Amino acid sequence: MDIRVHCRNKAFFAFGTARIFERRLRQLNALRNWITYLGIVVPLLIGGVALSFDTKVLPYLIIPAGVVGLIQLALSAWSLVAKWDDKHAFSLNALQAQTKLFNAWDALAKRNPPDLDAKASELDAEDQRQEARDLTQVITQQEKNYGMRTALFYFGNECPTCRVRPVSLKASTCDTCGNF
Repeated sequence: MDIRVHCRNKAFFAFGTARIFERRLRQLNALRNWITYLGIVVPLLIGGVALSFDTKVLPYLIIPAGVVGLIQLALSAWSLVAKWDDKHAFSLNALQAQTKLFNAWDALAKRNPPDLDAKASELDAEDQRQEARDLTQVITQQEKNYGMRTALFYFGNECPTCRVRPVSLKASTCDTCGNF
């Protein structure tokens, strides 16, 4: 295989993998923000009401505040069990590493330096180390489809399965570039 084609292929997959971890990062950020918000807003609202209004209003707020507090506790427990903080940290590092790999592979494919073979071999080793780390995160088939769709869209390629060139990131019914 031509080394420049190899570099383009590696850039393609690094781009898609970076988008997978970027998407995970957005989802985890939203979940973590909800936990933080709920943990702060309930005590602030109760305290604000207690300081601002007649204390006769407080008994009516106890049950809704208790329900929201229980939801926050359940979310906090879930986040600890599911290790959202660890997954968030890994996703951030993986996004940075895959973006770095994409930029390096893309540069090799476009610039064709005189020591292309040596640089590609070095980058292959780094790519394999990152792939081994990424595999510990159990990437689902839906996430792989999403990564494929984003890479096909970005590079303007057609899907090898459905032969459609994505014009948006909206999911399709294809088992390679859709169904996410």
